[in-house]
Amino acid sequence: MNDKVKIRMGTIEDAFAISEVHAQSKRAAYRGLASELALTSISGEERLPLWQKVLTNAALETLVAHVSEDLAGFALLGPSNDPDCSPTATMEIHALYVSPGQWRRGLGRTLMAEAAARGVQLSYSEVCVWTALPDARQFYESIGFVHDGSERVSPLMKGSGIEVTDVRYRKCLRAL
Repeated sequence: MNDKVKIRMGTIEDAFAISEVHAQSKRAAYRGLASELALTSISGEERLPLWQKVLTNAALETLVAHVSEDLAGFALLGPSNDPDCSPTATMEIHALYVSPGQWRRGLGRTLMAEAAARGVQLSYSEVCVWTALPDARQFYESIGFVHDGSERVSPLMKGSGIEVTDVRYRKCLRAL
């Protein structure tokens, strides 16, 4: 990763840029899994109300990564909502998205390292993440996450009619 990457806490002013990265990444990651019609319906404008709401939710934190001047990725952190996890002990990465032009350049790893450090600061003992995407599974495994056996079926995208099996990964957090 080059030294022009800056990671900071996201603010409401980042909502549009986050929405755009979210839409671009989702369209690229889901290509081949969803129809082109469904993929073209994913847009920054469509995602904007969601991110305006998320960025004002005090229970969640969003780390944003800038490469040069451009917002190129983000990670959404907060307590786990899973019934078998303690919300005070388990932090969940609710979303991790990187602009497709930045894939496989270390930005996801950098965001995850910052998320883990933030989890330690917030006194979480572990972090979890859910995914259905094979490339994402490989990524999480490559940075030390372990599939804990939990699975759930969920829609690939709202209204897509396509269901996928998400698997949960966990990793212990240690003071850095």
